[in-house]
Amino acid sequence: MRVRAQYALAIAVGTFYGVGCRVFFGGHLPRLANVWVIMSLVFLFVVPFAIGYITQTVAVKNPPPSPLIPSLLAPILPILVACLFTLIAGSEGMICIAFFLPIGMIMAVAGGLTARFVSRHAQKRLNQTALAIAVLPFLLGFPESRVGSPDEVRSVDTSISINAPVDVVWRNIERVPAITPKELPWSWSRSIGFPQPIEATLSAEQIGGVREASFAGGVVFTETIFDWQPMRELAFTIRPNTNQIPATVMDEHVKVGGKYFDVLTGRYEILPQSDGRVRLRLTSQERLSTHFNMYAGFWTDAVMRDIQNSILVVIKNRCERQAKLAS
Repeated sequence: MRVRAQYALAIAVGTFYGVGCRVFFGGHLPRLANVWVIMSLVFLFVVPFAIGYITQTVAVKNPPPSPLIPSLLAPILPILVACLFTLIAGSEGMICIAFFLPIGMIMAVAGGLTARFVSRHAQKRLNQTALAIAVLPFLLGFPESRVGSPDEVRSVDTSISINAPVDVVWRNIERVPAITPKELPWSWSRSIGFPQPIEATLSAEQIGGVREASFAGGVVFTETIFDWQPMRELAFTIRPNTNQIPATVMDEHVKVGGKYFDVLTGRYEILPQSDGRVRLRLTSQERLSTHFNMYAGFWTDAVMRDIQNSILVVIKNRCERQAKLAS
């Protein structure tokens, strides 16, 4: 019972520290809003490491040497509880939590294992090292916030095979009539909060024509055509109506057109195949501006690919249904 109480205290301390870091780095204190930022290497890597280290330090303070499994689980629980707290409080959405959790849990376990090692080989220094590590994110966070984030342009390429004539496919990409929920396949990105596509209108069938791509939650993208090759290719720049995107749909950390992420262009290509089918390719370009573009790019590429695949499935089903009715 004493061991369980110690672990409960450890998890509580780790959670309190984690929530405190979220408040400081999240800009909730106006005077400190530009001193530490949540979209940083420090918050993504150092803070969860410190949470794991502090949690394990409290857990091993008095009980006998802790078994390995509790040592692995204890640092993860404060991460989960703190994320749940921010979700309930409305500070973060499921999108940001899903982005943070994998690396957050890994770093927390690394911090916990490091504290476990120190407790076994340098017990007298455990408290001093825990204090130093607790302060470390605040020491490192300030200089990182002074360094600008590099811009990186990435491309996401998706395609699908469609059993329909070229002209049918073209009609279904230049405009996309309202999509019903039944038409959309299951999408993991929508399950964590990304809005579902609704429709795409077109003002003029030419270069300079404007498509209005609407998504649920009041998200609208203005797409201006710069390449118009009927039956072959359609390309457009993308400008999100960022100011009209409700914070309940996308917060500032994941908002398209915001400081950290933007979608720049989209391109449809119709590629006739020798078997009479058509391969429809959809390619997008995105801009990332973080200190961890490699990790962020893994997520943004996956999200864009999932969204594009959903749209391609809708187009495929519509085209094949129309071709079948016409035959």
